[in-house]
Amino acid sequence: TFTTERGDELQYYLIYPKNYNPANRYPVLITQYSGPGSQQIENRWTTDWEETLAHNGYIVACCDARGTGFRGEEFKKVTYANLGHCEVEDQISFARYMASQPYVDAERIGCLGASYGGFMTQYLQTQTDIFAAAMAHAGISNVASYWGYGYWGYSYNAIAAANSYPWNNPELMSGRSPLFNAHKVNTPILFLHGNADTNVPIVESTQMFNALKILGKECAFVTVDGEKVTDIKTAEMTKVVENTFRAVNIAFANELAKICRKTGMDVYEVINICNKRILRCPKVIGLSFEEVITLFKAVAEAIECRKAILIFANSIFTIRNGLG
Repeated sequence: TFTTERGDELQYYLIYPKNYNPANRYPVLITQYSGPGSQQIENRWTTDWEETLAHNGYIVACCDARGTGFRGEEFKKVTYANLGHCEVEDQISFARYMASQPYVDAERIGCLGASYGGFMTQYLQTQTDIFAAAMAHAGISNVASYWGYGYWGYSYNAIAAANSYPWNNPELMSGRSPLFNAHKVNTPILFLHGNADTNVPIVESTQMFNALKILGKECAFVTVDGEKVTDIKTAEMTKVVENTFRAVNIAFANELAKICRKTGMDVYEVINICNKRILRCPKVIGLSFEEVITLFKAVAEAIECRKAILIFANSIFTIRNGLG
């Protein structure tokens, strides 16, 4: 943990580069999601782009700002009807904290995030120049347009923008929108978006990119044909996940029917409950670690679903800690 200038104790994690040496100074990439009730700091293991970045020489850092989950009602509700404000303060404090560490190259601290984290990445660059570069993946740039068109836009009015609409709170809708603050950006930003995204429509990246280009700001835009916000995965990452399965080396596929009979679940029910909720499912409690691993792999193979494979990879060590 670290303590902000405002006295708030915040939790964070660090992923160190391969062959990390504390005597060296490393570039840092700060990733975050933020937003009411979310949580990134967990006792889990993943194979995702954070690990890929760390493997390539970066320290990857993530901090759960005020408003995130599992810290109590008061901690969570400071962001209600206060979209972006507390989260930005805390992420800037975290960046300053990381810059003060002896193993960090303070001139090379970057920022990245996806979806709400992509919104945060863009909005942060309108409030600070501490970052050397930023990457916004499927981020929201205009709170008002996302409210009217984005998949989850209307639900923001229940929490982060509670009871706020373009007609009754334009100060929040425009004041906290990166697009309406584009002239304040001095940090180079890379935009990444799939053009089939219905969760966060690609216009959210397009309009911010266009604004920055008109303003003469340094930016770039990569679009991925036919992909959505959650589906952009590299071939290299797929290989990492497949190799993880091979290393476990258990006879998976033939065990599916037996495990499903024992738990009373079908394969689709497994997918719905397994990601982050595995330890709360009474049908799973009592299985051995090997049986749970068998269940996940069998589901992945039986329905040939990449999502199930990724769920398995993200869950395996959480399950080991909880059930092994």
